Amino acid sequence: MGSFATSWITGDVPTAADFNTLSGAWDSYTPTIGGTGWALGNGTITGLWKKVGRVNFVRFGVTWGTTSTFGAGQLTISLPNTVNASTHCIVEAVDAGGPSFFPLVAFCSGTTAAMFAMLASGTYVSQSSVTSTIPFTWVNTDVIRGLVIYESTT
Repeated sequence: MGSFATSWITGDVPTAADFNTLSGAWDSYTPTIGGTGWALGNGTITGLWKKVGRVNFVRFGVTWGTTSTFGAGQLTISLPNTVNASTHCIVEAVDAGGPSFFPLVAFCSGTTAAMFAMLASGTYVSQSSVTSTIPFTWVNTDVIRGLVIYESTT
């Protein structure tokens, strides 16, 4: 299990086993892709998570394959636990043809992280949904990866 929760109170003495659980290896989970028209196909997806109390640390990576499809709608990635309060996190997109790196913002709500690109067209940076052509035209071997930290409902 990727979690550690306790009901320690003042005066309790944690044991070595308590700390081993807290600092142990991350557990794997299989994120799913969401959004209209997005499909992993023969691409690869990985996910790891660690929960300490209600704080969730989630890492994910997607490498698109030759049969992946890239949607017109917003890209989302599933999270292992329900988000308690909506939050933003930084994610990265890698255009393998470059290679070029593009920072993204993930808006986490419910059990999904919705991806947004940062656009520099105007006085201030604004956001736009990640689509098949934003922040670049997605193709085979392009990557999206992220570290998301959020508070869960339990």
